[in-house]
Amino acid sequence: MRAADGRRRSLRDAAIKRADSPALATGLGFLAIEAGDETLARKAALRAVSFAALYPRARTLAARVALLGGRIDEAQKAVEELDPKSADVAVVRAVAAYESLEPSDVDAALKVLGDAQTSHTFAALAAGSGVLLGTKYPAAADLQGLRDPSVPWGEIVATDAALDQGDLATADSVLAARPGDSLRPVHLLRLARLRRYQGKIPDAALASAQALEGNVTAPLLVERTYDLVAADDLAGARTLLAKYPVVLGPLSGWLAAYVDAHAKDKNVVAQAVARVAKLDLPPDASPLAIRILALRALVVTGDKRAKPYLSVIARRSGKHPDVQLAIKDL
Repeated sequence: MRAADGRRRSLRDAAIKRADSPALATGLGFLAIEAGDETLARKAALRAVSFAALYPRARTLAARVALLGGRIDEAQKAVEELDPKSADVAVVRAVAAYESLEPSDVDAALKVLGDAQTSHTFAALAAGSGVLLGTKYPAAADLQGLRDPSVPWGEIVATDAALDQGDLATADSVLAARPGDSLRPVHLLRLARLRRYQGKIPDAALASAQALEGNVTAPLLVERTYDLVAADDLAGARTLLAKYPVVLGPLSGWLAAYVDAHAKDKNVVAQAVARVAKLDLPPDASPLAIRILALRALVVTGDKRAKPYLSVIARRSGKHPDVQLAIKDL
């Protein structure tokens, strides 16, 4: 099987090198994406662009290659000149919204697809808002299909769905399918979550530190804070929060309280308790990650709202590892 795969790859590589038009190079690039071969797909995209820098299909291919590799910024740049109402722009916008914890923006971006959003190609992003909200996850039998390289952001959504439901084995298998040198910040964020849930704190801290070398998002900062606290590096956690106040916005209050509640200084702990008492609970329509952050801060500060809030979240998300950790802390 490996020998046959190698021969097919060699044939695709040779065909890309001989491609004499942007259309042919682009077509070969999409075949490479279906095979999950990011390297060849990128080579095809570069070949297509060399013929015609503004050829729309070449830019579409470049965006898909970037998403296959987890590079959102590169994908956004690739679609800058494309029709804002095109499916490819919609996909990139939906991915960016997903990584920013904006479920309503994910749905808004996909609206331009019409009925097509129910197709297999867009299955992952169509499930995105439900995963972010923790209200609906893809069926376990469908997760394998989402891992298909032709499904934009499929492996990421599949990993998140598995992690949220406490299926660490599936999440591990998705991430392990990628060679170590191809793990981008979006993958490293999920790897950090997985390792923390497995109790491998040094590995979790290493993964989230490496993820910070890319685009810094609120979910990444939340996970990095969890990792630093678990590693008993409260100073590092406070430095992190002070560095990215704009990215965190209102989440900074919950995170700061979560960090300080683990301090050995009773005065610092008391300040954390007082800070949390002044914070309003996130709206019910908030992403699950935000509600769980609030829950964990409430629990570690001993806030009177902790038990009833835990009861509400656990009804639907009781298998979530962070909910389990909150129960343990309580």
